[in-house]
Amino acid sequence: MCLVVTNTNIKHSHSGGEYGARVKEWKAASAALNVPFLRDITEVKLTETIPDPTVRKRARHVVSENTRTLDAAKAAESQDWKRFGILMNESHESLRKDFEVSCAELDFLSAEARGFEGVYGSRMTGGGFGGCIVSLVKRENAESLVDHLDRRYREKFPSLTCTSYTFLSPASGASVLH
Repeated sequence: MCLVVTNTNIKHSHSGGEYGARVKEWKAASAALNVPFLRDITEVKLTETIPDPTVRKRARHVVSENTRTLDAAKAAESQDWKRFGILMNESHESLRKDFEVSCAELDFLSAEARGFEGVYGSRMTGGGFGGCIVSLVKRENAESLVDHLDRRYREKFPSLTCTSYTFLSPASGASVLH
């Protein structure tokens, strides 16, 4: 397995107020449910308690994403990459439909990746409104996936190019340099 991160090269900005609106919406959901954190709520309770359909959608994303994250950790531990990929795909759809932080370019790349041989799953990553997708792919298919995404993206969005990075193994992450 490896990860392929593909940048739409659509610059996203949280200064336009959309991200702040999402924060207000999930805080409104917490208040309506009388809980400090949505992680403690089930989806059943969302439909019973939150009358505003937009706030309910935002809360549904947060609640379902928390569940998906826990399920993805279990799938990774057992190396069930098929299940992990399904959860990635579900996450993208929830971000697109319920949290509404995706864009046409992210949706296109994610769909193209999901339909490509050897790809287990693909979702947007980061804050949304542009930016990148991340795809879990068999190593032997990674280079072909990058070529495919580059070609298809230029066909769909002639004035844009995407940039992909392949990560073959995990690293230790960020640290303080002395």
